[in-house]
Amino acid sequence: MNGKELYLKYVSQRDYSGSEADKYAQLLQTVFYQIDADIFPLLEKAENEEKKLTVTPEALSNDEIVTSDLVLA
Repeated sequence: MNGKELYLKYVSQRDYSGSEADKYAQLLQTVFYQIDADIFPLLEKAENEEKKLTVTPEALSNDEIVTSDLVLA
């Protein structure tokens, strides 16, 4: 899958239940609104390495998320 397909796959799991899948979908939506299509290559890399995207703790206190705030975990 390409990055856009991965994004749509994960975001479709958003159900507001608070489950891990829901939290990840919410994170991806938030990041997408901040960095737009720049998220797609990062999602592809995370998928290839069997990891997930996460935001650095420092970025959580900022009003804006940038690409350098994202790490694979």
